[in-house]
Amino acid sequence: MSAEGLGSLRADVVVVAAGASRRMAGTDKLLAEIGGRPLLAWTLEACAAAPCVERLVLVAAPDRVDEWRSAPWLPACVTGVVEGGASRGQSAAAGVRWLDAQDPAGRDRPVLVHDGARPLVSPDLVA
Repeated sequence: MSAEGLGSLRADVVVVAAGASRRMAGTDKLLAEIGGRPLLAWTLEACAAAPCVERLVLVAAPDRVDEWRSAPWLPACVTGVVEGGASRGQSAAAGVRWLDAQDPAGRDRPVLVHDGARPLVSPDLVA
């Protein structure tokens, strides 16, 4: 199904970006500039562009939470920037818990988890 054919389907997205980028010698891949913007900005924008995405939470390393909360490149649907855990799984769970806590109505809907260092996701893939 294409992104245009989604109708009223809604989903939330957790973008996990809490890693240390240890495998990329001397460079933080999440903030590496591509086309004048950080790689992470492209990832967030690609996820946010899917019409079904209502809320997006960014999971960051503890020392980056405050910096990224005020980043000018955050899309409007980023409703939270939260601290990640010691593993990717713990970080994804932190994002899902945050979304759950922000939804007192307890709506049932899909939660998609995406890696912050993968900016080539498309709105159709998110759909």
